[in-house]
Amino acid sequence: MSEVPEETEPRTSPVSLVAASPAPIPNVVENSRYGATAIYCDGTTTLSFAHERRTPIQLAAAKAGQLHALLMLANSGSGLPAHMTLDDQARDNIVALAERLANEVAMLTDMGT
Repeated sequence: MSEVPEETEPRTSPVSLVAASPAPIPNVVENSRYGATAIYCDGTTTLSFAHERRTPIQLAAAKAGQLHALLMLANSGSGLPAHMTLDDQARDNIVALAERLANEVAMLTDMGT
């Protein structure tokens, strides 16, 4: 009779049919793109922008121009096709954005003087 040789190869562990639990969410998540950085930490998201070679006064002037254009759009609807009108939610969003831009202009102006 011939003998069957014993298997000496290591056996692989059985495949688990249960999915592994997802990795825990880190306390700090940072993402940078297009000159902006978003940082999420303990439920708070902070955005920051880097503007190379521009003084606070130059940035304030650019933001003031953006604010002016936004307010002109909200006031007259210029730039929108004739069949489009701004609903209340869009106007609320424009006012919130205008308030933020005005705040940025004030801060940059204070820094530049």
